[in-house]
Amino acid sequence: MSILIVDDEEILQDVLTSLLTKEGYSTLSAGTGREALDLLAREEVELILLDLMLPDTSGLEVLKRVRASDPDQVVIVITAFSSIEGAIEAMREGAFHYIPKPFKNEEVLLTIRKGLDQYRLASENR
Repeated sequence: MSILIVDDEEILQDVLTSLLTKEGYSTLSAGTGREALDLLAREEVELILLDLMLPDTSGLEVLKRVRASDPDQVVIVITAFSSIEGAIEAMREGAFHYIPKPFKNEEVLLTIRKGLDQYRLASENR
C-alpha cells in the first residue's frame, strides 16, 4: 500500500514516513500542491494525507483536482485547529476524514486503516 504525504513541514513528513513505514506502508512525500499533483500523475497511491495549508496552493484546490481526476481516491486532510472551517469544506469536497494537528499516532493509523478499507471496497466494486 502506497501513501502520499503532502505537507510543507519536513519534520511532519519525517514523522509520518517513519510511523507508516513501521506499519508496513510505502510512502511518497510532497511539500507543495504542484509536487503532489505531479507525483500523482506518475505514481499510483492508495491514500493521500493532505495538509490544507501549502505554500503554492491550498490543499482544498489540490483535493478538488484529485477528486476530479479520480473520484474514488481516498484523501485524509490533516489540518491545524485554525483551519477547521477548511476541513469542513474539504469534507464537502469529498475528503474521507480530517485529523486536527497536533495528532495522535494511533488516530492517524486508525483513520488510514479505515480509508484503505474504503479504497479496497471501491476497487472491488470497479
